[in-house]
Amino acid sequence: MPATLSETLRQAARTAPSPGAMSAEVRRRLGERGVPPQERDRLLWELIQLYRADKRTWAPALLDAVAPALITRLRRFRSPSPIADGEDLAQQMVLEVLRAAASMPLPEGARFVEQRLILHAAKPLSRWLQRESKRIANQVFIDEP
Repeated sequence: MPATLSETLRQAARTAPSPGAMSAEVRRRLGERGVPPQERDRLLWELIQLYRADKRTWAPALLDAVAPALITRLRRFRSPSPIADGEDLAQQMVLEVLRAAASMPLPEGARFVEQRLILHAAKPLSRWLQRESKRIANQVFIDEP
């Protein structure tokens, strides 16, 4: 069995080059019971490095790996606008996760990688929702008496 996540994913890419197969392997490795938090952090750090090198190939695997935390975080958001629904928020959160993975500072040996990534991604979405809430509260409708 390969020792590192990148070796495992590269092996999966050679045998089944679809992103779905790679994502399934990532989910299996990260979802194994008894994986110590430090090991999970190392695996996610390595996956983020792979994503930074080849975004198109590794984006599905990265999103699959953080999907449970992403969904949990999304449940905390409510759109104040009738224009943006839950699906819009989910799409924006996915975009922000990918943007954060590509650009956020992440030193080797970083701890709490998943939490850092999700919080870094949630911040711009949260700020947008706050601005939208204020905009709607200050809006004056013409047809109101």
